[in-house]
Amino acid sequence: MSFTALKNAVLSEKIDWIAYTQPISVDWELPPYIDNHWKDIRPLPHYDKAQENKQGVRRYWNTENSKQGRYVVCASATLTFIEGNQDHVLSFLMSPYRKPTRLDFALDITHSDFHPRQVSRYLRRGGAITHAIQFLAFHDFKTGAYTQYVGTKSSETYTRVYDKQIEQKTDFAWTRLETVFQGERARPALAEYQKYKSVRPLIKSHIDFPTWSDWNTLMSSDVAKLTIPTKISNTRTWLLSVVVKALAKEIHRDEDHSFWFEFSEAVHQELDRLSDES
Repeated sequence: MSFTALKNAVLSEKIDWIAYTQPISVDWELPPYIDNHWKDIRPLPHYDKAQENKQGVRRYWNTENSKQGRYVVCASATLTFIEGNQDHVLSFLMSPYRKPTRLDFALDITHSDFHPRQVSRYLRRGGAITHAIQFLAFHDFKTGAYTQYVGTKSSETYTRVYDKQIEQKTDFAWTRLETVFQGERARPALAEYQKYKSVRPLIKSHIDFPTWSDWNTLMSSDVAKLTIPTKISNTRTWLLSVVVKALAKEIHRDEDHSFWFEFSEAVHQELDRLSDES
């Protein structure tokens, strides 16, 4: 029997990032399940105003430059929060008044021996079909994290395969395949996702290994979509059982929701500090 790295594998698909723009003349018109309480945050370059709601939706605009459109970002945590409304969100993005600028399509493989280094080996053997011409790999010798890129972040399409287990500190193996479509390729990619209801055709359109049996199994359309189990650490148990109650009481007493945004901004600042340190 031939070796397979996918024995006991658990697979899950998701859209992990959505960003879009719209003309400044068009009102935000966000869906009703998007919270409408906003807190000012630090703007990105080329914008002088920025806000975030408690779901993590961030919006940016420029009050001085009428040619600069409105910009909205929904990262992974936000999309998980509004997951039940994903079909409506995607239809909302296809409006002629909105222009998707970036979408990340992710396939997670857990509880298996499938690893980014295997992708690197097949790339070196010349077994890949892709339009990408650069294949950079990064190894963090301190943490052991390994990432293989197909294409570059400046490209309109690129794929990264990385060790999610080390990033999330789980006690089970976890590799993520993620293809990013940005710029002019974002809207066509969204249309293809709506057609297939799967991220795998989009990943395969950018990188394919036709002679690699494990890869062909991953990209087959009949693999079940399953939820990835997560380990609840002692710290998370304490946060969810003790801290969340105290936080909820404080937010409940705060009629203008200002404390929630102060707390959220403090968390983001701490995350930025940790990212800078790492």
